[in-house]
Amino acid sequence: MVRLLLLATLAFLVSVGSPSAVRAANFPGAFPTRNEKLHEQLEADPDRLIPRTKFFAAAVDADFFKPAYLQKVDNAYSDNPYHGNGYWMETRFEFAPTDPIRLNLKLVPWLGSSSFGYAARAELFALAGAEWDDRLFNTDWRFRFRASDLGIQSYGGGILVQDRPTNGGRVEFEHGNFAFRQTVEGTGALAVAGDLYDHHLSFMHDRIGLGVIWSPSDVSPLGEFPATGYLHAHGGIGAGTDLAGEIAGNRNAPAFRLNAETKVDTGAFRLVAKPEVRYYGRGFAGGYRGYTQQVYTGYDLQSLSYTNAINIFRTSDAAFVPAARVIAEWQAFRTVSVYLDQELGEFDYRDAPDEHYYFWDAGIRLWPTLPRRDYATIGFTNKLLTSVQNLYGPSAGTSGTVPYPVFPNQTDSDIDKPRFVKQLQFVVTLHSSF
Repeated sequence: MVRLLLLATLAFLVSVGSPSAVRAANFPGAFPTRNEKLHEQLEADPDRLIPRTKFFAAAVDADFFKPAYLQKVDNAYSDNPYHGNGYWMETRFEFAPTDPIRLNLKLVPWLGSSSFGYAARAELFALAGAEWDDRLFNTDWRFRFRASDLGIQSYGGGILVQDRPTNGGRVEFEHGNFAFRQTVEGTGALAVAGDLYDHHLSFMHDRIGLGVIWSPSDVSPLGEFPATGYLHAHGGIGAGTDLAGEIAGNRNAPAFRLNAETKVDTGAFRLVAKPEVRYYGRGFAGGYRGYTQQVYTGYDLQSLSYTNAINIFRTSDAAFVPAARVIAEWQAFRTVSVYLDQELGEFDYRDAPDEHYYFWDAGIRLWPTLPRRDYATIGFTNKLLTSVQNLYGPSAGTSGTVPYPVFPNQTDSDIDKPRFVKQLQFVVTLHSSF
């Protein structure tokens, strides 16, 4: 009830809000960014400071942060690498030597905390991608090929693989309202071991799509993930509201997902509401039931949702899941906004204890350089990213562990870790985009 009253109060205060001055800001957050088509992204963000040419573009998005735990850290997963004075600085480059060819490079120097020593855990992620996007033999068919960094991917409607950091290859053919996409990535559907293949056919710019996703059994220590077919569709049902549905199934069990998204933007007040419901039959996850593994929990994933199959299946795949997320921001003054991000739901397992969750993030943002996207955030949250060994490179693994573990026959191998855990924190963040 308190949460509903707070949201209602924010909506009421719209009437006295000042005209919007933060239109260029990402909503709800600056991350994750896209490491492709940077020229097009910067055309929509003209207040960046780095000059660009027809052949070269660059952008920097950086967070400098200081969290403080406000309760005893007693959760088994609370070994968060971003717990002290730290930074995350994404520097993206794009080279376009000819019209169809794009070469992308994202360099991410980051330090989760100075607690480890002056530069003991300073790291550098280097993610590269190459793309060819052109008409096929001067016909009406469009051909796209992208290799290596594919960014954050969801397959189909996200009933199985959702918001997944992906490296691999993708081929697309498009003609009018028809498109076919083939994706191959180097990690399995729900863990590090194995590869993942997705064959996807879509119509009307992906308003309707169907496909098959699978992971070959000969490379996974957990046995095969059975080939799973899916059918998804979405469409508008009113001003600012989109309704989506997906059904999926394999030889073990069926699954379905129904979700909606409503957006309200009055200028001074913005709101996104995302209710959803899911059902998974027992056996749907195949050999990965109870053996999921986060492949990456970088700082840039903090704005993503907890309601995700990889978090659900770590306990069981026999589940009914009602959930909702509501994100609101009210611009109280020209350079001050108030935000509230809430996600709640339940993993209602039929063969295991249920999991109830409620994550929230609230505070104020100060915008000193409008219309540029620089801001300071002062807030509180109970949403904490977990640490996984796969976050670090081979030289940074801690004693007694393996940086890239292959389960199930290893200790401390990050099996069944959720992406987020509850941990009350006070957080100050300085963000700059240039």
